[in-house]
Amino acid sequence: MGGRTLGATWTVRDVLNWTRTYFREAGIVQPRLEAEILLAHTLSVDRLHLYLAPDRPLSPEERARYREVVKKRRQGTPLQYLIGEVQFLGLRFRVRPGALIPRPETEEMVMRALRLLPRDQDTACLDLGTGSG
Repeated sequence: MGGRTLGATWTVRDVLNWTRTYFREAGIVQPRLEAEILLAHTLSVDRLHLYLAPDRPLSPEERARYREVVKKRRQGTPLQYLIGEVQFLGLRFRVRPGALIPRPETEEMVMRALRLLPRDQDTACLDLGTGSG
């Protein structure tokens, strides 16, 4: 991670600030959010923990793992593939390369379709050829 020596201590705050700039320069739309998601995933904590311990130093192993996912994200690997999951309609789904990642537009389409269904009777629905991997 540029500008510091390999032996330097990197804290959660340092890493997030550096990654935000690195991602912004690459044109990533939500650089801070994606940096937080990747770091929380790397450290196996929730995002709130990053704010509760901003001065926590990363071990060399954690930095190496984080550096790899940051590099892959900047090269265009979808965030969801890097963390292995995606949220859709309030549910968490595991994803990996080869499975399509649901888009926000798909979530909106499903919500609109659900509003059209009668609520006073059972309804069957068929999901056909949507590329679930």
